[in-house]
Amino acid sequence: MASFAKLPLLLATALFYNYSFIPPTLPPSAEEQKRTNTLPILRWYERVIVPILPVWTRMTYWAFFMTEAMVLFRATWETNFPANVVVDFTGNHDSAGRVTVPFVFGAGLIATGAMIRFRCFREMGRHFTFALSLRDGHKLISTGPYAIVRHPSYTGGNMTIVGAALTLMHDGSWWFGGGYRTGWGLFLAANFIVSSLLVVRAFLRGNVEDAYLRASFKEEWQAFADRVPYRYIPGVY
Repeated sequence: MASFAKLPLLLATALFYNYSFIPPTLPPSAEEQKRTNTLPILRWYERVIVPILPVWTRMTYWAFFMTEAMVLFRATWETNFPANVVVDFTGNHDSAGRVTVPFVFGAGLIATGAMIRFRCFREMGRHFTFALSLRDGHKLISTGPYAIVRHPSYTGGNMTIVGAALTLMHDGSWWFGGGYRTGWGLFLAANFIVSSLLVVRAFLRGNVEDAYLRASFKEEWQAFADRVPYRYIPGVY
């Protein structure tokens, strides 16, 4: 049975997810991107596609949230809500809107991953950009989360993506309860899957960053890598 108590929890996940994908600084200049010495096609991808991904995935999450909110409203105040409109749009899914173990676990992943990213935003300051770059006066940051793994913001980002899949498309969700049988549900799922795969790809470019940071900071970077040997997961990789 649907529970309206799920709505504030779902809203909290949407807010955490949303703010973890908002760039904390202005985009780098073309010159700052060129300093990474990456291939032109990769710089084009970073300049054109990477800025789109955060907006795309945030909008998709909010669309899922609004849809499930409508289902919850219909289930809670069916007599006072235009149920026929909602059912036509989202399908009739009495099993949707439940607070389940996968949902709670996914919400925890989103919140934890977002908090990791917020700390990285603060630790890196103006050096944190979504596109690969070496900013004017760039410094090698090795404090805070960066003293644990070399690319903690990517770890946090991937945690939010996995968490989103669990909260939006697993047991207890509108989508899992039957939304996947609607055209709207298929549209949202396609957008979430494609945008998430591209975001995860962006979050697995630590080897590219390591290469140009090593070339730029030389002994300083090597000392950092010796102290922090893992890219994403302490003791694993």
